[in-house]
Amino acid sequence: MSPLVAFRWTGAGLFLPVLFGIACLFAAADLIRIGYPTGDLANASYALSVAAPVAAGFTAARFHWFPGWIALARPARSGLRAVGAGYGPLVLGSPCAVCLAVVVTARTAPSDGPSWAIVGVDFATVLAACLSGLVLASALPVVMAVPVALLGWFWWLAYVPGMTSPLLHNMTSTFSACCDSSSRPAWHAVGAASVVTGTICLGVAALLSASHWSQRPVPVAGSVHFNRGQP
Repeated sequence: MSPLVAFRWTGAGLFLPVLFGIACLFAAADLIRIGYPTGDLANASYALSVAAPVAAGFTAARFHWFPGWIALARPARSGLRAVGAGYGPLVLGSPCAVCLAVVVTARTAPSDGPSWAIVGVDFATVLAACLSGLVLASALPVVMAVPVALLGWFWWLAYVPGMTSPLLHNMTSTFSACCDSSSRPAWHAVGAASVVTGTICLGVAALLSASHWSQRPVPVAGSVHFNRGQP
């Protein structure tokens, strides 16, 4: 599947502009620019608390029927390659749209290590949200996968940072109000958030790489698919 076809087929062509608008809206909420790139980008990253859950829910909604289809269409193709070809524009486009919204709203570009770290964590967080949506859609009915993905990420990014536990606070990807011209984001917090999101991304990749959607010939797979439930 070509990237252009996948871009239209997954709904990315309509969803990514909407996601960009949502991220801009929430990034601008109560944003006070201080003229320090790291601080402005961290404050604009408040958009993650809504944009990442929306991306996870939409990905789950679009993915729920894909495993059955790819098992018939390409029975010997690895899951990782199949998902990359079919869902790459959506899974990679979503974090790009959110990061672009953060940069545009903050009216600054990353210019040093701490500011690049903020943008990197933003990208990894939305990527992990989308990949978790794929897994949930594969394991649960769509009516359960979508709310679980959406509410789970909203809880992690919006509710957990308000807890009193320093450990949980540092593990989330929320760095709002962390930085000014005389301070930097705590590297242990950046590292903890990176470990959480990186584990999700690598775990999904390993899960998809470990097996194939189907090893049966196409006629057999089609017969099983269309006669499921019959003796």
